[in-house]
Amino acid sequence: GYFLSEPKKNAKWSVGFAKSSIIPEKWNGDLYIGGYLAFPPNKANGVLNDQLIRAVAFDDNSDRGINVFAVIDCIGISNADIRTIRSRLKNLINDKNIVSINISATHCHSGVDTQGIWGDLIKAVKTNPKAIKQGRTDDTVSGKNKDFMENLFSVAAKTIEEAVLNMKEGKLSFATLDGSMFVRDKRAPYITDNTLLSLKFEPKDKSKTVQAVFLAAHPVCYGSRQREISSDFPYYICEEFEKNGFDAMFFQGAEAAVATNRGYN
Repeated sequence: GYFLSEPKKNAKWSVGFAKSSIIPEKWNGDLYIGGYLAFPPNKANGVLNDQLIRAVAFDDNSDRGINVFAVIDCIGISNADIRTIRSRLKNLINDKNIVSINISATHCHSGVDTQGIWGDLIKAVKTNPKAIKQGRTDDTVSGKNKDFMENLFSVAAKTIEEAVLNMKEGKLSFATLDGSMFVRDKRAPYITDNTLLSLKFEPKDKSKTVQAVFLAAHPVCYGSRQREISSDFPYYICEEFEKNGFDAMFFQGAEAAVATNRGYN
């Protein structure tokens, strides 16, 4: 792609939004909480609040194609898993001239392990090197639940498709605010990204406004003993917008050792 120095004549923004839960009603096997090392590992025993995938599709109608940005409420997601999601959207990509599908994580530390490193680590250390050396990759021990991940792939692809099909013309605007009172760096050299950024899309047909918020801070409200599944503070940020009639999504920034400022009221 390339950047335009000015809008194309008569160009209009078109944006679509969709969201879905990635928590199945029932699941087989254990779901481990991802984000804190624990011995024994943290197994989920319930759901405090939902984990979702939210997707937004952008087109400036300059004939350069549609760009999709999706955010999953999870600790992290691998490049291989992102490619799996994209592979299930091949027809949509071709039919709708989608030039990029960008998928990121909120990095919440109380959600289901989507990276495989928060399961039974002692068992993994004993089992995995030998299994890998012998080519028995299906016998390796991982914190990932295969059924959960398959559901995530399916839901993610469906949600991205819905966002693209929901696109409407409207007005896109942004605003920034000093957010230094909300963040703190836990270790030297104590550098924080203090910009709180907001994108707002107002559809021409007066349907729901889409509000996106960008902040750089680890979602670590509940601590290492948390056993209930949660997407942490991004859930409550989006919930507050939704209470006021908006569709909402949260984008995690460059957080490093940056966490929320717990002393701020």
